[in-house]
Amino acid sequence: MMRFIVALAILLVPALVLGAIGCGGKSDEEEILELIDKQIAAINDLDLETFYETRIPNYRARVTLEEYQAFAEPVWGQYSQMLSTKQLKVTNVTVRVEGDWAYMTGQVVLNGDVLQSYTSASPDIWRKVGGKWYDVVENPLDPGYDPDDLPR
Repeated sequence: MMRFIVALAILLVPALVLGAIGCGGKSDEEEILELIDKQIAAINDLDLETFYETRIPNYRARVTLEEYQAFAEPVWGQYSQMLSTKQLKVTNVTVRVEGDWAYMTGQVVLNGDVLQSYTSASPDIWRKVGGKWYDVVENPLDPGYDPDDLPR
């Protein structure tokens, strides 16, 4: 009987430890929410490089940081005075995960004004690549846009 208990303990303890470690990790939704916070902080700090790093690898393979900066700086420059107040935020956020795809709804708000709404019909799309979540470029006007990056 004692051998059975010892054998059972040898089998169960690693499983329990691994289970506890797995349970302590962040959910996909939590990871995406943290990345959204990282993006908002980057925008508020006018940090194009950090924002660029949240884009999916396929995008970054097509568009260099320098190309992205040349595209984004004029747009961000228009809002730089308002962004200096660091009041950009995302409100009413929900994230729905479906496998390696996630869909965020909510509103991008600057100084109380809604700049953009993400709805279930037009969400912000995220994709898990190599175990990490990245934002997908959905705007056809972006120089790195590729409809093949979007879910089918």
